[in-house]
Amino acid sequence: MPETLRRIAIAVGAVGFVVLIVVLGVLNPPRPSGISTDRLGPERGEHVADYLARARDSLSGSDSDEHWALVSFTESLTPDQIPAHSGGLRIAAASHHVSIPRVNTPIVTVQLPAGNAVAVASADNAAWQLLAQHATDDRTNHINSVSA
Repeated sequence: MPETLRRIAIAVGAVGFVVLIVVLGVLNPPRPSGISTDRLGPERGEHVADYLARARDSLSGSDSDEHWALVSFTESLTPDQIPAHSGGLRIAAASHHVSIPRVNTPIVTVQLPAGNAVAVASADNAAWQLLAQHATDDRTNHINSVSA
């Protein structure tokens, strides 16, 4: 009889554990992931021409909700030129890069609150971010210092 009771206790414990896991899963559902409908670039295996046509079609919809846009320029801009190229829209981030021949310099992205003045001042923020980084080698520290 004690062996039977032990098996019953183990079975009840196992069922209780499974029920506990299910209840915890129901009470604490997984958090929804972030926005996953906006994509940049072609899907895997998609031809570039097809992607460009799809991207063009996505701009002609009647959707009036706010959307983010990524703008990349073919030539560098100075920070004071940023607002003139925004089309009057809010700038959320600016990426800064100092080009030095034959040197891999970092790209620093600065998140921006609303306003053109912060976009113009974003290069100073990028410089401070570079100076705050302490690399383990002198070359990287020197590149960051020159870039800042």
